[in-house]
Amino acid sequence: MAGRISIPCPACNEPLPISDDYFVRHFEGKPAACGKCGAQLDWWTTASHDIEAGYVFARESGTSADESWKSMADAFESYSHQRYPSMIVPANAAVESGLSGLLSRHLPSLVSKRRADDFPDAAASYAHRLNVLLPMIAHYNGIPQLPPDVHVALGKLRVLRNDLAQGGVASSTLDARAAAELLCGALFGVQYLRYVEGRL
Repeated sequence: MAGRISIPCPACNEPLPISDDYFVRHFEGKPAACGKCGAQLDWWTTASHDIEAGYVFARESGTSADESWKSMADAFESYSHQRYPSMIVPANAAVESGLSGLLSRHLPSLVSKRRADDFPDAAASYAHRLNVLLPMIAHYNGIPQLPPDVHVALGKLRVLRNDLAQGGVASSTLDARAAAELLCGALFGVQYLRYVEGRL
């Protein structure tokens, strides 16, 4: 994914090659800067606006068996065709499957280091995994927490996914900007899980 496309600097329009470093800097609360004009970039806002403008961030990364990236590609495909409700399930699934994989690989060893009752069952709901287990793992390992903007977007995405599953129609009111924010949340969520995995 990283480095295959560029997006324009919002200040000077200089092409900025996308790299994983932008995501890492966002997670660590460090500003990124345009190499030409030096403008400080709010990577979350820049990415969200550029998704809305039609830049495609989701590229297959690693092996084709990576379910998270397959789901992200499906979500971006739906977004590009303005099928915003159809984007919700794969965007949510990208983060949910990535989180499940992370917990299945690392939770057993973490439980063995601490009292088992400090860690709820790994089979907990997605909301519990996202809101309790992931922050706990990050905290115990000195890893920055999921940024609030990403967490809020993932929460909205989860609610809409649940609404769709129950036959709701709230997602039909999504416009391009709101959908771009949700898709950006999923993209940053998947990248955050990769970041956590690399720190464990």
